[in-house]
Amino acid sequence: MKIMLLSDAASIHTVRWAEFFARRGHEVHLLSFNSFIHPPPKGINLHKLKHISYIPIISPPLNLVLGILQIRWLARKTQIDLLNAHYVSTFGVLGSLSGIHPFVASAWGSDVLRLDRESSVRRQAVLFCLRAADVVTTTAIETRDYIINAFGLSPEKVMRIPWGIDLEIFHRGYTSDVAILKRSLGLEPEMPVILSNRTLKENYMIESIINSIPKVLSEHPNTAFLFIRGYGTPEYEEKITSKAKDMGIINNIRIISKLVSPEEMAVFLNASNAFISLPKTDQFAGSIMEGMACGSIPILSNLSVYKQYLKDKENAFFVNPDDPEEIASAVNFCIDNPNIREKFYAINGKIIEEEEDWSNNAKKMEELFEALTARRSH
Repeated sequence: MKIMLLSDAASIHTVRWAEFFARRGHEVHLLSFNSFIHPPPKGINLHKLKHISYIPIISPPLNLVLGILQIRWLARKTQIDLLNAHYVSTFGVLGSLSGIHPFVASAWGSDVLRLDRESSVRRQAVLFCLRAADVVTTTAIETRDYIINAFGLSPEKVMRIPWGIDLEIFHRGYTSDVAILKRSLGLEPEMPVILSNRTLKENYMIESIINSIPKVLSEHPNTAFLFIRGYGTPEYEEKITSKAKDMGIINNIRIISKLVSPEEMAVFLNASNAFISLPKTDQFAGSIMEGMACGSIPILSNLSVYKQYLKDKENAFFVNPDDPEEIASAVNFCIDNPNIREKFYAINGKIIEEEEDWSNNAKKMEELFEALTARRSH
């Protein structure tokens, strides 16, 4: 197949999909406003979409028209068989307005779940995209149900295809790498480590985690908290650093000021007693699956989407992201009861292996694409 992907080339999730299809022998054309952050993957044709620098009122509609024209031109030039747009509220809207079919819109979570905070124009654009798509895909059961009910789509049109994670990377082990990592960060071998493995951004409630640290340190003063900046800004990192200094906890914090590779993330997760992820809306994020597969204890927002696989105090801890005391209590319990890490992993490792193996799940998307292109050819 000749597949056109509309998605952010700077996202590791985009790269993963593009690489999968390329390795499977398909011709992949990726359209993005950004370039690859890491070395360009082999076998992927990247087309950077041209756009006009921001001018209030003027540039948004002009960029929309410019984007549609570029998509249509490239589609004709490359004779694509199918268009797949990732992230409904941005690339999905562009893809739907191009008029190209078969068209698959892939929802990531916040692109459809946070529309109550968006303008009515944005909500209508998302609705147009979802209705225009031949198929809408999502990764979580709850998000699938939400899309069907909130937007009035036919259940047959919305498919849940879990992405899953690469179990050749995310697994328990990495003993020597963990030791090297701890030395490089100035951490003692037996020091408890708590990891924030989501991007350093406000919507992941990073400041709530910071506010929970004093209570943890009052009971476990040698605990280290690791934060991954990822796609976060240097400005927000500086804000968090200043806050930690003002609170007198900076010596217990390490901020990794870069994007980390999947292999590096697997080492961070193996080094951590627990990981904290506190968004207020989410799908069942890959970062949570990665932590589960590596045997780290999940401390998560109390979101119903997570209950697809997790139960409070059985294989995860659910907390109120606005309550630092509650977050700290969960962290302290994990440190006080190290045996639960093994208990939780016995459940979580099996769930990920059976339900969220990327090598199996990605083929389901390929099968969908093949079915849609075959339907068009008849």
